[in-house]
Amino acid sequence: MCRTNAFLPLSPLVSERGRTNSVPIGVLLIDAQAIYDPRLTNDRLLLGVKGTISEMEVATFRERAQSALMQMAQRGDLVRRVAIGYVRGANDRIEKDPDGRVRAAIDLIFRKFAELGSVRQVYFWLNQQQIQLPIVRGPEDA
Repeated sequence: MCRTNAFLPLSPLVSERGRTNSVPIGVLLIDAQAIYDPRLTNDRLLLGVKGTISEMEVATFRERAQSALMQMAQRGDLVRRVAIGYVRGANDRIEKDPDGRVRAAIDLIFRKFAELGSVRQVYFWLNQQQIQLPIVRGPEDA
């Protein structure tokens, strides 16, 4: 919680970034354990340590979440969104889309890629022929 946000310049010199070096005046930071005054060296040290620990906790949480996703993927349990041309069937099995138009469009893309040899060329051909491709709309679980 800030009481005031006034700053007192330490020197008239401007730093490399174009800002005047300054320290806060009358600013107090309050958390559940204590009240900190950034003008005091010990309080600045404690705030720095708390900030570093907080960053470490966030990084650890992110690494654990990423590890859990990798484990799910290795087990075959991770399905975020089914690719266009496929649907979720019974027991979360992934099957080809029963819609014949969707299947025909996907088959056309693969045939043209085999013929032209480049995704870029397939894109230009589809655009030139004004062929509309199936898209997925809705939440990720769709």
